[in-house]
Amino acid sequence: MKPLTAVRRVARATSAAEVRQTLARALSNTASSKDLVEASIALSAKDPAAALGVARWWRTFLSATGDAGQAYRLKSLGERIRGRWKQAAEASLRAAESSKDARESALLALGAVDAYARAGEAMRAIKLGRRLLARLQKLGETDAAARLRLNLGNALLWQDRYEEAKREYESAIPSLEKQSNLLAAAARLGLSACELYGGDPGKAREQAGLAERAFRDAGAKYYAQLAAVNRWQAEARAGRPDRAWIRLRELLASLESTSDSDAARGEEFLGDMLLHLNLAREATETYESALRRKALRNLPLNRANCYYGLGLASLATGDARAARRWLTKARDLYRKVGNNPWEAAATVALADAAQKSGSAEEAKRLVRAALRLLKRCPSSAFEFQANLLAAELGSKDALDRAKKLARRRVFVHDRWRLEWLSARFAKRPLAYYRRMFDAMLESRAMLSSTVAKAAFLRDKEAALREYLDLLLERGRTQDIQEALRVVRRSRSVALLDEILAGRAKLSASAVARLRELRARLLRQSDFGPGARGVAVAVAPSVSREILALLAEVETGLSEAVTDGADCSILVSGRERCYWIREGQAFSCPMAERELLELLDWLLFDLAQPVVVSSADPRPCLARAADLATAIGWQREWTSVAPTGKFWSVPWTLLSSVCGGEEVVVLPSPAFSALSVLSPLPRKPRVCLWLGRSADLPAAREEVEALLRSIPGAVLCRSRAEAEQVLENGEFDLIHVAGHATSSRENPMFSWVEFDDGIVLAAEIANSGLQVGAAILATCDSGRASLWASDEPDGLTRAFLARGAAWTLSSQWQLDDAAGIAFADALYPRLLAGEPVRQAVSRARDAVRERFGHPYYYAPFYLTGGYQKRFCSTLKKGNQRK
Repeated sequence: MKPLTAVRRVARATSAAEVRQTLARALSNTASSKDLVEASIALSAKDPAAALGVARWWRTFLSATGDAGQAYRLKSLGERIRGRWKQAAEASLRAAESSKDARESALLALGAVDAYARAGEAMRAIKLGRRLLARLQKLGETDAAARLRLNLGNALLWQDRYEEAKREYESAIPSLEKQSNLLAAAARLGLSACELYGGDPGKAREQAGLAERAFRDAGAKYYAQLAAVNRWQAEARAGRPDRAWIRLRELLASLESTSDSDAARGEEFLGDMLLHLNLAREATETYESALRRKALRNLPLNRANCYYGLGLASLATGDARAARRWLTKARDLYRKVGNNPWEAAATVALADAAQKSGSAEEAKRLVRAALRLLKRCPSSAFEFQANLLAAELGSKDALDRAKKLARRRVFVHDRWRLEWLSARFAKRPLAYYRRMFDAMLESRAMLSSTVAKAAFLRDKEAALREYLDLLLERGRTQDIQEALRVVRRSRSVALLDEILAGRAKLSASAVARLRELRARLLRQSDFGPGARGVAVAVAPSVSREILALLAEVETGLSEAVTDGADCSILVSGRERCYWIREGQAFSCPMAERELLELLDWLLFDLAQPVVVSSADPRPCLARAADLATAIGWQREWTSVAPTGKFWSVPWTLLSSVCGGEEVVVLPSPAFSALSVLSPLPRKPRVCLWLGRSADLPAAREEVEALLRSIPGAVLCRSRAEAEQVLENGEFDLIHVAGHATSSRENPMFSWVEFDDGIVLAAEIANSGLQVGAAILATCDSGRASLWASDEPDGLTRAFLARGAAWTLSSQWQLDDAAGIAFADALYPRLLAGEPVRQAVSRARDAVRERFGHPYYYAPFYLTGGYQKRFCSTLKKGNQRK
């Protein structure tokens, strides 16, 4: 009987007698006890559950074979599969103690190194590994030494000592490749983790891919899945988190049935990614799910990482009290396992939480504690963060220390904070604010992810408000022009950047240089761009190259900017709001806080028909008139570029109560309202998306009516059909109906839901689709997010990124009957050649006459895009006369 056949039978055995009989037959056929354990280890790579079934009989194995070394080795295998790492390490050492042969004893102890590290006893693991390595080298056991280097690399990896771990893996791979493809793949898997968190995501992806292929070729599906987890994490770090998020979720679902410990660690990684994508609530749920798993009780470092992630997520959602609770647990556990760098990181985050909860003195004490700790475990990135926080708390000396650190290495994603704090200490702050804004643009140029770009100004709003407030309070012509330049270069620049890239406004050489600079930035980082990293530091030479490249980017942007003469631009200062129009600036009659209170009451009044369908419209109209007066709206204005929470204003309603026209909302002054004055092409190419709608008969009725009106329209009823359109579709108009979900924390993770899956806004924005216009007949498709102050949101933004000249979106939940009435009034006019602005205005009038309350007729609003023509208008004979 072959060893693998024997261990499979043992896995299925139901009694000790059956196990003894199987082992006796195997041993009588020249198989050794070592052969049987090796077969069990090989089985664990393909079928961990079956291998666990073998390991549970380790005592019977001991009595049947008399080989204590191999029996305890089998016990160690079972403990590893269960995620009981300390018990696995102790079993390996018991195996080593049972042998009187020095060589065999050293070989049997190998597994304890990696297991102790995973159990949170990394220093013990490293010391044991160094001692065993010296013994094996003295014995001339080159192959065994290579296997030990693999385990030692794993131990160092658990201590975040990436460079040391990388050296061990690289030293081991040549020998491991001669011994076993699986062992070499395991080393490459570790190497990918080193690059993932402490190096180049591109190299991490490459090494993880090599490991994944080797594991799959060997039939080791379980380990191939672990390699795929690293590969998709690398995709996220390299700028494709939107795609990676979906794939990683699928992988973790497949790990559920194989290993609770790896599923727990996978949830930790997914939480990190969600946090990285500004999805703090989703990250919180994922970390909490990981902590509920029994396996995490035996993985203290992973448990600390989850506590740390929960602390950061709580900070992101404004819950400083919860943040302090989680971060305290993380700090204490990092201290217990001896991970000093992350103990310091947790202490700095604790200080930030204390500051945000109003405990300035406690925050100062914690910063001092973090700086003392960093003297024992130096990290320029963490030290820079700690000093910046101390400067925010009023320490000019800390600001000087941060500047000194920045002179050695440019912390590209945090230099803006350095300049901002310098402005606060300066008597003449304007020069510092200008450098702050340049640093923001420099940092943004290094981002390659649509999601990251869209969220970029989330933590910079207060600083920009101070800068704009200073300029607009001064009120000179040159100051107003500077404020306008800041608005143009900050609002919706991420969106404009995508549109320009799609239209080849930037040269291929510029794109290639930018990609290389991003890679260099990641390679030179202290802790890399991982979700738990806090800063990215680059050499000043790289920073200078980034600034030089920005000049070419700025040229592309300047070509895109319109004169904005007819656009009314709303700007938020520290306490007041300002309008910029036709080169002039003036403040709103009411302070921003009071304006937002009025807006909240207006939105409350607008929602009354949800409770009482026949609600009186007069209180709502009166409130809209009050807000129009308070904000300083003029009846002749026809386009607006809002900011922050003012994206939620129903601007056309404000205009109508003043006797004005349909208002076009512009993402920034760089966009145009001219497109809404043009009709659709004579024979428009139309695509209809009908998402999941079993419980939405009105959506199905709407799409069926459109199909009758536009017989040649392409209909997509599934994610698969929508993906084909996204690949290289070209349409003048896309109409989306059915269920859609709006993510208010990160709108690029809003989605359209089909029966066979979802299509993310980020996927649309990154697709090959070309579209002239989009009508989004789904609830909340144009609702403002919790954080976007400079970008349109979600699905609206996604279709603008694909070149839409305009979009028509809803700001709140659609009433079925009113939605059908609006579509019935809109489409005949659009297809007859009316300009969209006029067609929307008349459709709105038709709904108002029938329903009366603004809730029914005011949800839709027009957003102007960058394009000014439709896809089909380039074709001869398709233009309207």
